[in-house]
Order: sequence, then structure tokens, then C-alpha cells
Amino acid sequence: MSPHDPIPDDVAALLSAHALGALEPAAVEAERLIASSEVPRRVRDALATAAAIALAAADADPAAACASGSSTPSAPSGRTPERVPTVLLVDDDRALRKLLRAYLQEEAITVVEAGSGEEALALAARAAPDLVLLDVRLPGIDGFEVLRRLEAAERAVPVILVTSLEDELDQLVAYRLGAVDFVVKPVSPKLLAAKVKAFARHAASRAGGARRTACGPLVVEATPTGRSSARWRCR
Repeated sequence: MSPHDPIPDDVAALLSAHALGALEPAAVEAERLIASSEVPRRVRDALATAAAIALAAADADPAAACASGSSTPSAPSGRTPERVPTVLLVDDDRALRKLLRAYLQEEAITVVEAGSGEEALALAARAAPDLVLLDVRLPGIDGFEVLRRLEAAERAVPVILVTSLEDELDQLVAYRLGAVDFVVKPVSPKLLAAKVKAFARHAASRAGGARRTACGPLVVEATPTGRSSARWRCR
């Protein structure tokens, strides 16, 4: 069978079975066909791709993708319990800091506070936060200078500016200095807390290892960036 021959009906049926999520029975039969050299590489790749799609659809419960239950997902590689993120909240308005802190803590986020630019830089070096929420109008050095120094530090930390400044030029300056977002006051504390939680979750997923799931001879890996890849496991 050459790579240019039409796909046999039984192999086409296997592709359909994979696409529908019946991975294990199809994988067993595919392995038999591959062992007898009846399936070209392009078909094996198609089967693996279909498996990846099916597993991605069942991402919340990868074991459900193996319909027969005779194969169980392999243990995730390098997975550790979810770490509690730390946010450095920088604002000279004590009442606003107290309000934002309460909402952030409801999202299981650790908060450290600073009321000035100098205090923020000292805390950033000591507490190693995962994210900084930074006002621009601060006593002493302003938020733009704090942002510039944080970006120049050995351990750069993501910064979201939370400020009453609305001018487009201020926003352009912030992004050019390295800010990851620009939020204009007044801001909904609940919405800002949700934004921070989503950012922390995304950062944690990128830092984690790939999740590996095996179904028969197929091994599918979901990377921290959300991409999936599949390959055939040799026996």
C-alpha cells in the first residue's frame, strides 16, 4: 500500500471512531493494522490527529475519551498543587487598597500593599510578587518610574496600571514601558479581582509541565500553551 493509495474502508472507519472519541477500541485495531504494514504514515498521522481532537474535547476528564476503559491516562508530568499567587497592590489611597485587597483575597490571592513608589520597589524585591497592580499618581517617584525600574530589574514582574489617567498618550507610554494592561479608574473591584485571577491562572499554566494521556498505542500531550500533539508509542 503506497502513501498515495485511497484510504481503505476499515481504516476510514478507524478515523471516524477516533473522531467520535472511541479511542481505545480503534487504537487496538489500528495497532494491528500498523503491525502488518497496511497503513501508510499519512494515515497514522491522521489517526493521531483525530485522537488529539477527541482528547481535547474531553479535556476536563481525559479518561472519558478512552471509551472502553481498558486504558487509563498516564499520570500528568510534573503537576504540582496550584500555588497561591501574590499580588503587590500599589496605591496611596488606603481605602481603595483595603477594598481591592478584600476582593482579591476572596479569589485566594495573597496581597501585599505599598502606599508609595519607593515602598513598592522595596516590597517587589523582598516579596517577589507574581503581579503588580500599580497606580501612576504616587507620592515620591510616580508609577511610570516604578514601572521602568521594575522592568529593568533582574526579575521582571508583570504590571497592570490601575489609574485615573485616561489620556491615550499615557496609555501608550505605559505599554512602551512594559505594562501588560492599563485599567482606568473608577474600576469594579470584583472585575479587577477576576482579571487578576485569570492572569495568575494563565501564568501558572504556562509555567507547568505538559499533560500526557495514553490510549492504546496513542500518546497525546497537552502543552502549557494549550497546544496538543499526538504520536504512536512503540512496543
